[in-house]
Amino acid sequence: MAAVAQEVEPATEVEYSLVPLRVGAAAVVLASFPVAIGRGPAADVRLDDLHVSRRHCEIVAANGGLTVHDLASKNGTFVNGVRTELAPLSPGDVLAVGEVGFVVQARSAIARPLNAG
Repeated sequence: MAAVAQEVEPATEVEYSLVPLRVGAAAVVLASFPVAIGRGPAADVRLDDLHVSRRHCEIVAANGGLTVHDLASKNGTFVNGVRTELAPLSPGDVLAVGEVGFVVQARSAIARPLNAG
């Protein structure tokens, strides 16, 4: 019996997450944007690190990708070891905020079969 190929809709949605470099820490799924990272109570991702400003940086989603904006933090925001005020983030990049490092990960949504007819 021959298998019938089924046409599927391409996956267009991407789910991003920040995976901490520290062993045992939980990944942070970036479910809505912008995402504020900092030490203060208003931060979406709160980091208990004195090297992190209360409002340290912000991640925004635009044009199918992510961008990180440093919010005039004292100790800076780093992408792949380079201090930056504004930088694109791609899967595999290392984002460092204070003494905390994250790897950016992306996962495509599951493709769905197209409706016949």
